[in-house]
Amino acid sequence: MKNSKLKQNADKTEFLIIGTSTQRAKLDGFFPTHILDQCITPAASVLNLGVTFDENCNLKQYISKTCPCCFYHIRDLCRIRRFISLSFAKTIATALINSILDYCNSLLYNTANKDI
Repeated sequence: MKNSKLKQNADKTEFLIIGTSTQRAKLDGFFPTHILDQCITPAASVLNLGVTFDENCNLKQYISKTCPCCFYHIRDLCRIRRFISLSFAKTIATALINSILDYCNSLLYNTANKDI
């Protein structure tokens, strides 16, 4: 990175160690680590493309943020419902809610039913 005159942004640099608590405990002595004169420690969770991953690789945080987001859009639609036709309201609701639910839904494959 020094040859191409790039610099690491310490405020935005995060990494995550994914594994069981036993596996992560084996790595306790290795961190924090220094990369390009920056001290970096593993994060408990990281945000990547709008999806929050945690160290156990479950998506509870992402799921818990998705539900209120859908509810927010439905409530907004209720505010303007009297100004639009029913068919148009259904189209808007389908487009908004489906786009939120379909975004990164392949990550939710094999997720436990209790989490969803």
